[in-house]
Amino acid sequence: MNVKISPSDLFLLGLAVIGDITETCLVGSSYAMRYNKLNWYFPPNYKKANYTKTLYKKIKAKQINREVNLKNEQLKILLSTTGKQYLQDKFPLTLLQQKTWNKQWCLATFDIPESQKNTRNQLRRKLKQVGFAQLQKSLYISPHPINSSLMELINALNLSKHVLVFQGKQKHFTPTQKTINRLWNLNSIKSDYFQVMKYTKKDHQKAVHQYLQTVAQDPHLPFELLPPDWPATKAKLVIKQITSQPSPTTKRSFI
Repeated sequence: MNVKISPSDLFLLGLAVIGDITETCLVGSSYAMRYNKLNWYFPPNYKKANYTKTLYKKIKAKQINREVNLKNEQLKILLSTTGKQYLQDKFPLTLLQQKTWNKQWCLATFDIPESQKNTRNQLRRKLKQVGFAQLQKSLYISPHPINSSLMELINALNLSKHVLVFQGKQKHFTPTQKTINRLWNLNSIKSDYFQVMKYTKKDHQKAVHQYLQTVAQDPHLPFELLPPDWPATKAKLVIKQITSQPSPTTKRSFI
């Protein structure tokens, strides 16, 4: 899965998977941050004027909230319920909780006429977005529950007579770790997580950016299907340690 993620979506994803941003601010007619950690949640070299503008847009769209504590001059930026729903719709896998797997597989198979090629490609993109891997030409598989947005798309495109989606236990389907790695491109994602930890030693912003990009690509498979040395949890802990530290002093940014 190759997910393209905009800087504004990267910022929201950071709030979702890393945590809220709390900074010291000056209380007055506007809130001026003494320390600016916001840029860590945006791509490197992203202009400060742009991420301040993006912040305003997300506040206006009610995707983030601001909480100001006048007593200790703390400004907190956190993801709203609207923001969480937005991410759930656009990056449905990133907010999944990796609980104990019920050993069930979800299968999707389809036979869509060549005259509806664009529609077929749209369905394939959606299947990948919600965690399916291509097992055969028109057969996709996922360990995740059936996604409601997938079914909504099938109905919206009038594909119910061409597509079959079902879920259940398969006694004879026991893929090897090698097969799972190939289907979900885990070796590449694993390498990207290790790159996060390399960046932490020299460039915190690149580390955070790399981590968020990798999270967006990660199929977030159940723990039972991951290789024993899967580095996602370690990478997240390292990133949380970085972002919990006081950020370096920068020019003040008014928000």
